[in-house]
Amino acid sequence: MKYSPKLEEVKKQDPNLTPRVSIIVPALNEEKYISRCLKSLLAQDYKNLEIISIDDGSTDNTLMTMKEVALTDCRLRVVEAGQRPVGWVGKNWACFIGYINSAGDILIFTDADTVHSKQTVTLAVNHILHENLSAITAIPRLMSEDFLTSVTLPLLSVFLQTRFSPLKVNDSANNFGYFFGSFFAIIRGHYESIGTHREVRKEIVEDGAIGSLVKKRGIKMKMFRGENCVEALWARDRQGLWNGMLRLLIPMHREQGKKTVPMVIAIAFLMLFPFIALPGGIYFIDRGESGFLGVLIAGAALITLCTIITTAALILSQSIKSRMQLALGSPIGATVITLSFVISLLKIHRSQSFAWKGRTYL
Repeated sequence: MKYSPKLEEVKKQDPNLTPRVSIIVPALNEEKYISRCLKSLLAQDYKNLEIISIDDGSTDNTLMTMKEVALTDCRLRVVEAGQRPVGWVGKNWACFIGYINSAGDILIFTDADTVHSKQTVTLAVNHILHENLSAITAIPRLMSEDFLTSVTLPLLSVFLQTRFSPLKVNDSANNFGYFFGSFFAIIRGHYESIGTHREVRKEIVEDGAIGSLVKKRGIKMKMFRGENCVEALWARDRQGLWNGMLRLLIPMHREQGKKTVPMVIAIAFLMLFPFIALPGGIYFIDRGESGFLGVLIAGAALITLCTIITTAALILSQSIKSRMQLALGSPIGATVITLSFVISLLKIHRSQSFAWKGRTYL
């Protein structure tokens, strides 16, 4: 995190360079969140923009809410995506419809439950123009609405910061690329050159798939820390947390194949070892004849436990910016992450569906 660039750190800003920006917001049953998302986009200090909010077949008041906000500002247009074609999954179709209805030189994709600081678009455009970039993405500040998600997010953030590290994405010698769906911007011509969302229409994690395509095609991209500019709701409840983990992990398992098995074993060991070994070590100490072994086990477990809790506390203070006391819930978060890894590994080759933010994935 220390060596990852921050979105708000811009080398140069030129108020005279204002290419047309189209912000595309797909929404499905987001009546609770869509209004604050759109209002944060309308409050941007970057003026040459249009916002296209796409209703992806909502059954609640999402469409009505979007139209009400649109009445307050002509820069916002509401589009109904219509029937999703066979073979398209997730929000890919809505994003594609947004692109078709857009006119911007730079396209920004964001989620309906994301909130942006007023400088987010300005910062993104200046990074693209002055660093000769074709695409950027930002790791958001992850938000939650329930206790279980809150104590899981710190350790999940550690996983995201390592697996999808800006240091890997920004390394031209590394072929790894990734976009966070809560915020990524791409020059229109380059988006079209990779085939738009049509190219990833069958992907479960479509944003990551587009980011991967961009990097593999040699298009210059950069990932930033964006917790001071972009806030994204990770999950709305416990079921959402669980399904979100499966949505993230199943494609990763399929991509890595058999390499996933030792990785899952290692993660399970690292995550659960201290919580199991500490009472075991105390038991051996109490028995007397195995006291030295007990000290070794308990000591190793205690050091690991302290490391996990300290890391969670640092993430809470630096990235998530929430109460550091939540780090004490790390044993619960570690259990959730370990179980999700194991179960997603078992589900790799099974045809099962799960819901994530109102959409059903197979």
